[in-house]
Amino acid sequence: MFADVFERDPLSSAGFVGEASLGENQAFTKRFRIYFQAVITFVEPTRFIHHPMSGISAYFLERRANPDPDLKAKAERMFRDLYIVPQVLDEGKPNPLNSGNGG
Repeated sequence: MFADVFERDPLSSAGFVGEASLGENQAFTKRFRIYFQAVITFVEPTRFIHHPMSGISAYFLERRANPDPDLKAKAERMFRDLYIVPQVLDEGKPNPLNSGNGG
């Protein structure tokens, strides 16, 4: 998927989040470690700057040709904003185990 986007847009960058499995901490998840290995193996550092963010299991591939000096900071904000959203939404949902109706 990334390769197709990269071919069509010479300024494109990409990223991913390695979602945590049930009961797994969000930092340095198993999925992140697997995707990380694939990226460092197959994505050339001559065309991309690699930015692993293991604390949130995110990875940003910054296209060297992109002239935006704030691109990394924007990507980090986006990852943090988007990665927190599912947790915030889940906090507002009723928990059937604590609903007072016995379960």
